[in-house]
Amino acid sequence: MPSIVVLIAVGVLYFGSILWARQLETEVQNLEVQKTEILAFSRADDVEKLKSFARKARALNQIVADHNISSKLFDPFENSIHSSVIITSFSLDVASGKLDVQGITQSFETLGEQFVIWRNLTPYADSVVLSGFNRSSEGQVNFSATLNVEEEFLR
Repeated sequence: MPSIVVLIAVGVLYFGSILWARQLETEVQNLEVQKTEILAFSRADDVEKLKSFARKARALNQIVADHNISSKLFDPFENSIHSSVIITSFSLDVASGKLDVQGITQSFETLGEQFVIWRNLTPYADSVVLSGFNRSSEGQVNFSATLNVEEEFLR
């Protein structure tokens, strides 16, 4: 008699596990469908964001391409930079004709040579003022300069 009870209990557990496994398979399939729908929506949203970014980038590129820059100044300025000087930033104020330059060089001697180039050998600079310089902890010389640019180079 106890063996029949055990057999019935095992049979109930067996059929219960089969039903439970089918229910779990159905639940997994439903979750996979939901996941696919969410991914499709997410990808569509990402694609729209990417398209919007691309449109903005193209519009900005066109604005930059259409912008007239004082090109008479940039080639002579680039050619007047000493080979041992690195310009880290520069800012041109067209209204005042001031070109603010920051840079790094290897020595005070090279900085002096750069100053002489700007002051005596460039057609675009009326005057040059070294507004600051110091030796960095790496041994390089950081400097700031302001150049007054001839009006003809600003058109």
